[in-house]
Order: sequence, then C-alpha cells, then structure tokens
Amino acid sequence: VSQSRYIPSQESNLSEAYHFQRISLLGELLNTLRHELSNPLFGISLASDLLKAETGDAELIELLNDINISSKRSQKIIGSFTSLYYDEQQSQTIDLRNLIEETITLSKSETKQIRKIFDCPFTTVKVEANSSYLTQIIFNLLINAAQAIKQKTDDYRDEYIQIKIDQIHDDVIQVTITDSGLGIKQDQADKIFEPFYTTKLNGTGLGLSICQSLAEKMGTKIVLNQNSLSIGACFSIKLPGKCYS
Repeated sequence: VSQSRYIPSQESNLSEAYHFQRISLLGELLNTLRHELSNPLFGISLASDLLKAETGDAELIELLNDINISSKRSQKIIGSFTSLYYDEQQSQTIDLRNLIEETITLSKSETKQIRKIFDCPFTTVKVEANSSYLTQIIFNLLINAAQAIKQKTDDYRDEYIQIKIDQIHDDVIQVTITDSGLGIKQDQADKIFEPFYTTKLNGTGLGLSICQSLAEKMGTKIVLNQNSLSIGACFSIKLPGKCYS
C-alpha cells in the first residue's frame, strides 16, 4: 500500500518565509527599543534615589520607591523581550508572593477601578524560575484580563481579576489568573498562543505568544483552563516550588 507524503505547497513555503521575516524584524525592533529605553529608565531610577535622599516626606518617599521599583522592573522586562531568541536560562529561588504583589502594582494604570483578588493562604511561597520571565507572564495576563473586562463593560463594580496560588503537589505550585471579562470562544482557544493572532481591534497578537515562549524557556507552559464560572478567561502556569504557612 503506497503512503502519501506531505509536500509543502509554494503558498505554505511563502507563508513560513514571511513569518520568519516578521519574527526577525520583531527581534531587531525589540533590540532597538532596549537601546532607546534603557538609558531613560536608568535615569529615572537614579533620579528617584537622589530625590529620596533629599526629602523627609514619608508619602513622597513611598511614591519614589514605587517609581524606582517600576523603572528597574521595566528594564528587566525589556531585557526579557530581547532575550527571546537566545537560550539563556537564569533561574533562581523567588519569593512568588512578593513578585505577584509587585506585578499587581506595575499593572495599576491598566487595572485601576477593577477589583483584584489575591488568593494566597500561605505566608511564604518559594519557586524556582526566571524572575523577569515570570513577571512578564503575570503582567501580560493581568493586562489582558483588564482589557477583556473593559471590552465587556464600562461599569467595573462587579468585575474582578483573581490571582490564586495553590500547592498542587509536594514540589509543584500553580498560579491561576481568572477574570470576569468577555472570555475566549472555543474556536479561538487553539489559536491564542500563535504569533500575530489576536481578538483585539488594535492588538499585535504577540503578547501571549511571547509569554508562552518565556514559559517554555523555564520548562513549563501557560494553559488556558475551563472557567468554572463559565464567564471570563482562566489561565494557569505550574512552577517547581513549595508553600510555607
């Protein structure tokens, strides 16, 4: 019995070539962004340190601390984008609870007025991960959740984003982010991690694709789950680690 062999069509080869060109161009653009933004971000961080030394106002000091943390985190995030095409793997022990709290703060401008529920019954949560990669993943999922809610309604009183930490095995922790937004249709579910696929009017279709690449670099993956409430979207990621009461 003869067996047919798949031979890529000319259209398929052209599509893959165009896709490769776009990905290569994206890498160049990200490197340019890192070059253009690193110095201003460093300047903001340095200026906030200098201003802290000159003031005794507790409220202003707290604000400058937030600015300093955000600028340094932004530098790390830009670096994580530009390292997508390399095999560098720098994992370390991370305080997951602190990382999530800082990332929620970073997302404040996009998620303001939307209720954030941080469900973590543990005092300390330690995971092995790349902090910049993990920050970018959680940040992106929070922003996507907020945008899905904003597409659904202008009244945020009953809307929410929940970030939940569970110890699902002795050495495995799961982070789940659930929202009350528009949700993801069944016919979209298989495509949402593909580069350049988007359901947003002005979206690039790169956010989830890049985050999935970062997750894979850490030896894990982002999973789209069935939302138990049948509304909104629910994403999870598993990491090696342990929770402590």
